[in-house]
Amino acid sequence: MESKQRKLQGKVISNKMNQTAVVLIERTVVHFTGKYIKRHSKLSIHDAKNELNIGDFVEIAETKPISKTKSWTLVSILKKHDGGLV
Repeated sequence: MESKQRKLQGKVISNKMNQTAVVLIERTVVHFTGKYIKRHSKLSIHDAKNELNIGDFVEIAETKPISKTKSWTLVSILKKHDGGLV
């Protein structure tokens, strides 16, 4: 049986803090006019090994609160950034 843990995918936009990274989650929603519009959220995640770099595409999962702003943790790195422009 699979757990009810929320999982999301996003891009790392900051890794300047120790064991913490900021991930940008983008999604599209339908406006009441019928148009599709983009929405985004910035989430602080726990990166225990400090292995993330800016531009990496990651999968994150919800967890119990680790600090005031961190309630998400790194599950896996889906795609490493190749070093070009972000």
